[in-house]
Amino acid sequence: MNRVLGKPNLGGWLAIAHCLLVFSIFFTESEFRDSRFEYMVLLLYLLLVFPFGFLFLPGLHGFQSNDEVVVLCIAIGVNSFIWGYGLAWFWRMWRTTVGAISKECRGCASATSPESITVEPILSHRWPIDGYPLAQINIRVDELGSRLGMDVKAWDVDGLGPARGFGFRLSSGRVYLLQELEHSVRYHGFCGPTLLVDAGDLAANGSEQLVDEVVKATGLSRSDITNIANAESMKFAAELVKRAAADIAGPLP
Repeated sequence: MNRVLGKPNLGGWLAIAHCLLVFSIFFTESEFRDSRFEYMVLLLYLLLVFPFGFLFLPGLHGFQSNDEVVVLCIAIGVNSFIWGYGLAWFWRMWRTTVGAISKECRGCASATSPESITVEPILSHRWPIDGYPLAQINIRVDELGSRLGMDVKAWDVDGLGPARGFGFRLSSGRVYLLQELEHSVRYHGFCGPTLLVDAGDLAANGSEQLVDEVVKATGLSRSDITNIANAESMKFAAELVKRAAADIAGPLP
């Protein structure tokens, strides 16, 4: 009962609009007689009352009884119902068909793109320096995994809690990690994973070059990427590289 009495859906609104339009033409039809718009209004009227136009035709010349008025109202209601929900059905079919074609085309382009072929999944990796945030991706990690054909894994990050994501290597040899923290999504409004790269790669190449590489290889849009590492972040990454080099060299004699 709540569904019947609730807010109309698209078909309901179209049916109401159609019914009001038919009645407005019916009651104002006499205003257009003997004018240059008479036949245009008549054609529009007959189009709107199809397929029950033969029941409406008496309305153009008046009615002889109340029964004819009742028949007209019922016919308009049924006709508007068919028009409204019929147009809504065609609209849904159109959107579904166009969406499927668009998705298939994106899949074909992704499958044939040289950049996308070079995306290689990796199951384990040790950062030469340390994993460093490159940018924030505003698409959930499950959808990214589906787009790229990657298996989404789950793990725990010390001090940050449960995480999900996957790593991949590009043709340049650089490794990236998409890491979506449950706590960040649930309590801090994050819309997707953080993209991490080794601090040495960030310091050596800069954030813009690395982001462009990821965009070309994965088919992501730049609008899906925010919080790209700035100059201060790249400076800090360079400091990490220096510290790592100093640790490897050891203390001076």
